[in-house]
Amino acid sequence: MATNRAQPSAGTLPVHWRTLPNDELPQAQVAFLHDYASRWSLDLQPHNRDLQDDEAYRRALMGPYEALWSRNVPAVLLSAKGSDDLSAYKLVILPALNLVGPSLAGRLAAYVRGGGTLIVTARSGFKDEWGQVPAAPPGHLAALVGATVSEFDSRPPQHTNRVRFVEGAEGSATASLWFEVLALEEARPLALYEEDAYAGQPAAAVRELGQGRVIYVGLLAGPDFYDLLFDWLLAEIGVAATLATPPGVEAVERVGPRGRLLFVLNHNDAAAEVALSEPYADALTGEAVGALLSLAPRQVRILLSAGAL
Repeated sequence: MATNRAQPSAGTLPVHWRTLPNDELPQAQVAFLHDYASRWSLDLQPHNRDLQDDEAYRRALMGPYEALWSRNVPAVLLSAKGSDDLSAYKLVILPALNLVGPSLAGRLAAYVRGGGTLIVTARSGFKDEWGQVPAAPPGHLAALVGATVSEFDSRPPQHTNRVRFVEGAEGSATASLWFEVLALEEARPLALYEEDAYAGQPAAAVRELGQGRVIYVGLLAGPDFYDLLFDWLLAEIGVAATLATPPGVEAVERVGPRGRLLFVLNHNDAAAEVALSEPYADALTGEAVGALLSLAPRQVRILLSAGAL
């Protein structure tokens, strides 16, 4: 579908800026699947006053998203009811996709068998597309995940638990509000609870299927959990950052047939330096940029790959 974008008047821009590629697009190897009906379904049964008003979805989405953003790994948001080619993405994430029918489950299974990596978060697949409960959670996704939710617990925010990785990733993270205990079939434990009545029980699971894998996270986990997971997983599946930067410095790129635009944003109150991986020029002035880019506090630089000049 064509996208209408604002076109500034040429007279308001520096001469060099007027020659920039106008057909560049964001690049992403990660996709989140979104569904409004699933969000409404979660709000109909929040199970916890701290998870109402869209908070369950927000937690499921922002945990992995913030961990990706801090690594300069871009992601796109796709409709779960759309027809996008999921094979274009190395990683697909289902953030609390509460309503999953057999058609979507089959589409996701094909994606995994074809070599994709799928992360399914807690509260996904609890109902089908009609709002009916088809089986034990995650419902129509259970055969793909290789596990079911044997019980779930929703606690006040002060009642936390620690979750420890036992495969792939290393370390432990704090979880709160929502805890699912998994009954594993084809899947293996990825992380275990460390505290409370379900200490030692699986909180997350992993399963290889065909050429890909699926990970089920039975938590509405925060960025600290996904930081540990992505430290291992992203390198494993070949998802690379746009640019390695210091904390608080964001790098976003747009790529088209005539060049590569790199936006570097320093969100810090202090100056920062970023090592560039290839030759660039300042997109506004056309001046060459050295291998080490200096950024003043809160400064934004827009760079153009040297080959596009």
